[in-house]
Amino acid sequence: MSDQIADPAKAAPPSDGATSTLSSHVHYKIFRDYVQHEDSLINNRALWNINIQGFLFGSYAFTVQKLAEIQAENGAFPFILPLLIIMIPCVGLAVSTTSWVGIRAAQRSIARLKSDWETEQAQHYQAESRKLPGLTGGGDERNHRHGFWAPSVFPLVFVAAWVILGAVSVGSWLRFGTQ
Repeated sequence: MSDQIADPAKAAPPSDGATSTLSSHVHYKIFRDYVQHEDSLINNRALWNINIQGFLFGSYAFTVQKLAEIQAENGAFPFILPLLIIMIPCVGLAVSTTSWVGIRAAQRSIARLKSDWETEQAQHYQAESRKLPGLTGGGDERNHRHGFWAPSVFPLVFVAAWVILGAVSVGSWLRFGTQ
């Protein structure tokens, strides 16, 4: 296929409304590749968040366990451990929040690509529109929305967990750390 355009940026149709010189299949592939790229970003950000959260929850639990052991033996808290049980939730909150922002940005990009493709399809490929699958969700808008649900919600669940643990940590530090 030597006639296929190698650079997708050069393959975009003219913005002045002129008819596209690309076949509908080639143009569809360009849009679909961009959607797949954004979807990969969502997947990577969601997995990074989940992996980091697992490490942070483990670190938090280990710190609380050590804090309880030291307090049971000595009756006092070393300075660093109460600081850690406050700092770990702050880091978890920051990671989850930034992951959520990045995931939402990629989801908005996919929505924009879908809208742009639908406009292109209506303007240039109306006769061929039934030959191509939907750009997202297999053509079913409900599948598309449901596919976005988990990566959108998981970071918010982690945010809520870290807010609760952070509040408990600060309360414990204020209650016991000053003794």
